[in-house]
Amino acid sequence: MRRSPDWLVGQLPVGMVQEDFFRRFVSIFQDLGSTSLDDIDNLVHVSDPSVAPTPLLPWLGGWVGVPGIDASLPELLQRDLVRTGSASLAWRGTRRGLVPFLELVAGGPVELEETGGVWREGEAPRVAPRVEIRMPSAGWLSDADLLSLVREEVPVDVELVLWVDGRELTARPEPEPEPEPEPEPLEAEAELEVDDSAFLAPPWLRAGTPPDDPDERGERVRW
Repeated sequence: MRRSPDWLVGQLPVGMVQEDFFRRFVSIFQDLGSTSLDDIDNLVHVSDPSVAPTPLLPWLGGWVGVPGIDASLPELLQRDLVRTGSASLAWRGTRRGLVPFLELVAGGPVELEETGGVWREGEAPRVAPRVEIRMPSAGWLSDADLLSLVREEVPVDVELVLWVDGRELTARPEPEPEPEPEPEPLEAEAELEVDDSAFLAPPWLRAGTPPDDPDERGERVRW
């Protein structure tokens, strides 16, 4: 917005304008106010990725679901990411919304095959929903960050297969072998009941005088 350089001084009464002291005194507040008014005038452009200050671009990306913008990326690429991310919001979850953004990340063409479509009633193929994406590169993102970003854009009930430079990032790990079942503990054997009376010492043993007859020595021993 254009304004007169003396927009505040010019509002003084005629008598004060002619006084040099009043003009210089009010000019101090005029300079401070001009800076604040310039910032207010630029607020409408802060959210425009074409002219927004560079430090604000990652912050703007978070607004439109593109939180992975690295501040070290070239300024033009950051602006394109914010612009493409905001334009694809209306097409989120579709080929039209996903492919342009991934091509910007990968820096090359992206192939996308899907089982989705529009058919007449009763003509839709009975196959599980599936999306397969092939990218030449993950760009500045790590494999984990790229996979997380794509999963957020694909409907939750759709199987995702993501290839990057010939590597499948969605490969399922081989199932670990099930541990062998532990052997069941053996049932405790029934305790034997022992008749203590069967082991009572015979009278001759208690008396300490063994008899002469061997049969008599075992007359009280029962097995």
